[in-house]
Amino acid sequence: MMNFFGKLFVIATFSLSVLFLALAIGVYANHVTYKGKDAKTSPGVIDRTQQKITELAYSKDRAEEHYRRAFNEMNTVEADRALRRRLHDAKLTMLRAGVDDKNQPVANPVQELEYDKVSGLLAIKVIGATPIQYRGEPLLSIDAYVKSMAVVDRDIGDEQKKIADLQVQLANLSTQMQGGPDLIANPGLIRLKANQVDAKRRAEAEEEFLKPILANRYAEAVLLLKREAGLRQRLAQASGKSGSSVAGN
Repeated sequence: MMNFFGKLFVIATFSLSVLFLALAIGVYANHVTYKGKDAKTSPGVIDRTQQKITELAYSKDRAEEHYRRAFNEMNTVEADRALRRRLHDAKLTMLRAGVDDKNQPVANPVQELEYDKVSGLLAIKVIGATPIQYRGEPLLSIDAYVKSMAVVDRDIGDEQKKIADLQVQLANLSTQMQGGPDLIANPGLIRLKANQVDAKRRAEAEEEFLKPILANRYAEAVLLLKREAGLRQRLAQASGKSGSSVAGN
């Protein structure tokens, strides 16, 4: 029994020895130099951390200075926020309605935005900037364009009504010219013209056909008139001779 515990103790001692040996080798191989002999040639962890702290201290001072300057600028802007809000509302009202902050009409309500060269913020003035032009004419306010669009829309409606009336008139005239569904009751002017042209052509053809007959009848009439005149002359002569004979007896 004692031999068993002795062997077990020897094995445990040997195992722990090997474990501590491996730990010692690992610590020796990966030892960390906290403080080097020379901070420039072989700095330790503390030296590197101290150098990093020194480098970041300058950045910290710069960041704090930038923060203070930005904070002061923010205070300045915040102090002008109400004024700039009124400026924004005034410019927006001028753009929409064409009046300034005193409700007075503005000739050129659409103006370019001007910025302060120092602060880079919008210049605090309602009017006086350069007007924005389009095709050589200053732009008007939104309300002015809305009213103009309403007038144009009304004119468009009137023109559309005129176009609809003209289309109805065109349809009626087309029916009058071309005729309706019942060509007998409403043949149309084109068909009537065609009928008249056809009647004229037939009349001219009939006239050409009757010209020789009329010429013959005219010649016969002239001849008959001449014969009638001759017979009347002879009848007159015969009547004169008869009267002379009765008077002699």
